[in-house]
Amino acid sequence: MKKTFLQLIAGLFCVYSMGSQGVQISASLQTFPTSGEASVFFDVRGLGDHSTPSLGAFDFNFTFDPNLMTLDQVVFGGGLGSPDVTIFKNTGGVVAPDQTGSGEALTDASFVSSDEINVNAVSLLETDSATCIFCIEPFLDDLQPDSFRLVNLIFDSTELDSVRKFFNDNQPDIVQVNGLSDAFGNNIPGTVGFFLAPEPPVLWVFLFGLLIMQGIRPFKSQIGSMDS
Repeated sequence: MKKTFLQLIAGLFCVYSMGSQGVQISASLQTFPTSGEASVFFDVRGLGDHSTPSLGAFDFNFTFDPNLMTLDQVVFGGGLGSPDVTIFKNTGGVVAPDQTGSGEALTDASFVSSDEINVNAVSLLETDSATCIFCIEPFLDDLQPDSFRLVNLIFDSTELDSVRKFFNDNQPDIVQVNGLSDAFGNNIPGTVGFFLAPEPPVLWVFLFGLLIMQGIRPFKSQIGSMDS
């Protein structure tokens, strides 16, 4: 029932066009070798900085290779208001609510197919105090800077190098934006950008930790000698 409602709202609110101007949806991949995690972050950029235009709804699909990566969680940001579901978790191929919020925005995540997931959100907040009807705070303009996190898709993988290659080689087809709109249902044109973040320097982190431990030991020795 909820999915049907969100699809109806998205159909009313969002008719997306790929234009040369407007906002940008930024899709960035960050892999973490120590944990075997691949995170795909979706940010929106180019909105008004606590002013019009503000984002009221979004809907897009992300395509991945299920032979390389398995969806673990979908984590929604709070830029459209506190979501009714902040975290969805994949259990046995079913994406289900795992953590809830206050419901200022309605969120949903579901598999379209074995290699594609849809994520969408619709805010129930009004844009600002000047144009409001119910005038219940907070307003979207209060919450939204010019850029903020929409959602984070967290995958598990034992083949992170192949995941990075897949992400790099299959742009822009892996992201399909179905719609973006403001709180009044007006289409917000924009583009999709991709960014492949470098892997954390595991060796340097390890060496930095060793240096810290080496620094702590003499410090503890000095404290011990002072106490004696």
